[in-house]
Amino acid sequence: MSDMKNTSNTRDKLLTVAFETFYTNGYSATGLNTILDIAGVQKGSLYHFFSSKKELALAVINEKIAERFAERYTAIVISEQPLHTLFTFISNPANFDLKRGCPLGKLVQELAGLDDDFRTALAKAYISYEGYIEQALLKAMAIGELKQGDAKKLATFIVSVIGGAIQRAKLSDNEELFIDSIELLKKYISHLD
Repeated sequence: MSDMKNTSNTRDKLLTVAFETFYTNGYSATGLNTILDIAGVQKGSLYHFFSSKKELALAVINEKIAERFAERYTAIVISEQPLHTLFTFISNPANFDLKRGCPLGKLVQELAGLDDDFRTALAKAYISYEGYIEQALLKAMAIGELKQGDAKKLATFIVSVIGGAIQRAKLSDNEELFIDSIELLKKYISHLD
């Protein structure tokens, strides 16, 4: 049983370190040796779990990014006031890394054009992200917190605004640009007919 736990811990450590280094430095600029050194793991252990750097990156997208969205947005979906809870969450710049940007957005910028495997995994991650927002909006519509409308399109719009606001704040090193964008988004959604 202990070997299985150690194996699971090693794999998770590799994924966590890979996520952080890809997020901070980019996929192309991150060598496997860097990940191994930070994780304190031997190369053989890496290849026990992942056949290549690409497979490791795909696992980061499919597992770590998905886990991140689940942690951040499940509470919004199950909230008694999902729209209010969503607005509260996205209005707080501390809930986003405005220095490094959006981890999914950064990976999309770098990897989406490299090959179909990356594009497919990244699209799935984006659809999942939008799906959490869509579920919250549908619930908000069902309880009368938001007027009826196309929740799917609105979710895509919200995710796009959040991503753009993060990118703009990062570029300018000015969180006020993020706050202003989110405030306008909230006003727009609150006045939907």
